Amino acid sequence: MLDAKHLHRFDSPTDKGIDALILRQREGCPLDQPFHTDASIFERDVERIGLRQWLFVDHASRISDPGDYLTFEAFGESIIVLRTERGEINAFYNVCRHRGSRICLEEQGRVSKLTCPYHAWSWNLEGELTRARLMAEDFDGTKHGLHRCHVELVEGLVFVNLSEEAPPSFSAAGAAYREFLHPHGLADTKVAHVEDYPTQANWKLVLENFLECYHCPGAHPEFTAGNSQVWLWGYATEGKLREFDEFQSDWMQRCESLGHKSGSASERSRSNSILNYGIGRQGIHPGYETMSEGGRPVAPLMGEFTEYDGGETVGMISPFFAISACNDYAVAIRFLPRDAHNTDVRLTWLVRGDAVEGEDYDPEAVKWMWHVTLEQDTKLAEDNMRGVVSRRYEPGQYATVEGDTDNFVRWYLAQIS
Repeated sequence: MLDAKHLHRFDSPTDKGIDALILRQREGCPLDQPFHTDASIFERDVERIGLRQWLFVDHASRISDPGDYLTFEAFGESIIVLRTERGEINAFYNVCRHRGSRICLEEQGRVSKLTCPYHAWSWNLEGELTRARLMAEDFDGTKHGLHRCHVELVEGLVFVNLSEEAPPSFSAAGAAYREFLHPHGLADTKVAHVEDYPTQANWKLVLENFLECYHCPGAHPEFTAGNSQVWLWGYATEGKLREFDEFQSDWMQRCESLGHKSGSASERSRSNSILNYGIGRQGIHPGYETMSEGGRPVAPLMGEFTEYDGGETVGMISPFFAISACNDYAVAIRFLPRDAHNTDVRLTWLVRGDAVEGEDYDPEAVKWMWHVTLEQDTKLAEDNMRGVVSRRYEPGQYATVEGDTDNFVRWYLAQIS
């Protein structure tokens, strides 16, 4: 655990001081210490990135019937995400319009209406005020509806955005994700397992680690043994690059012969766009049908797949959401910064909606690959944070295979400038 006595002491920079730190940052190098430790920089991160990003909440199967709701906590806000009588999904700030009390106090539940437990004001599932006792005659209930939160639904994946004004357009990312995820039938899946990986490290260290595989050969033996991407981004030797190209070419031909989706779509800007995304399909590893221990199937085929093609659909909506979807299961990965020194990471595994636990799938087998990898990543990020807070920390230089991490840092600095 990181105690205050272990943190390097320095005066918290003012806005001008933060701007000076941005200008001083060396290109091609990891971020200087204050970007990972300072509370005022974290607040700028929240205001200029966190509150503007589309954030993954959960899978829509968790709120399948009218009145079903989830509460979602992010950046000091609580959001109620619920299913309406018309089958739509609404999102509201979990704040009473009377005196501000929380309305829904549980993480999940079912209601016929939303009622504040403090003074019993009530709203329908559309957020309209329906009851407020003993108010003055000139009280206008139509002006006291719940504050709405922006919400999007893509192939069963629920996203919200905390922007007060118009959020970044989700249309291009949503279209690309529908195109690549529809064959997996994600809208008709269910949650097989959820696991949290609370990480005592700044969110940028967690993301930097996730974005590169330079560390994979030494730190992730299970992932390395079953993922050809390590040949490209971890080893990057002439022989491994040739193997990678040959394998992916063979996989592409098989994929096309089956009529399965291949290729990729992305919008990746180093600085201009607040919303960067990418998604595409790739071969997993020779002999592997899915991302599992030994590459063996772990659940029934999903969606339109009638046989395994040994492929994986991978995508990321930077910086807080990623997904990996094989033929038989998918995993949604959510990163949420909690404060300058802590990041909440949650993985949600999905399987076909009619699959029966214990008969069609074992949750332990479904989660195995990503679970062991995230446990290792959590330790890596925490050890990284322990070193970054040292008085002797001095950023080095990115390796040639850390281009995505370098681009992320460039994008980050542009967003908070």
